[in-house]
Order: sequence, then structure tokens, then C-alpha cells
Amino acid sequence: MTDIRLMRLQVHQVCCSHGVSVAWLFSYGNFGQQMKKGKRLYHGSALERYAWELIERYVGLGLERKVLEDIRSSVFQRRPVAGGNAARYARATSPGIISYGL
Repeated sequence: MTDIRLMRLQVHQVCCSHGVSVAWLFSYGNFGQQMKKGKRLYHGSALERYAWELIERYVGLGLERKVLEDIRSSVFQRRPVAGGNAARYARATSPGIISYGL
């Protein structure tokens, strides 16, 4: 499953848990896409500001703040990946292994 489809599925699950009408699912999915774009472009406090401004914009369009905040926190929180960066760093710095930045 591609990243965008997985993100949309997670947004859909959050919306269903809040009882969001089917008519609003597309708008919440758009919010999810904008959050994904922001996460790719910004980091740290800039990302927090981007998320806050995005939530304010979508609340102005009629979406519920609680649902938007729940999407931000549950779909876009950092999750440790088993064998992720720590394992990659350990492999790359082991003697006799050439690292190509992978």
C-alpha cells in the first residue's frame, strides 16, 4: 500500500471514530495530504507552526478542531521503526563497511 493510501486510510479511521459524516471525509483527507506535505518540508517549531496554521484554516472551512488535532497527533506522530535509523547507523559505522548514505 502506498504512503498516500495508507495515510488516507488512517485519516478515515480517525474520522469514523469521531462519527464524521461521509460528506466531510474528502476535506479531512485533504487536510491529511497538507500535513504530509508540511512534514516533508518543515521540521521542529516550523512544522508545529505550519500544523497550527493549517488547523486554523480548516476550522475556518467548517471542519472540527478536535478531529483535526486527533488526525495530527495519531496519524502524523513519529513512530520508531524496528531496525530503522539506529540499525542503519550501526551497520554503516561498522569496520569494513562502506557507507553510501543509505
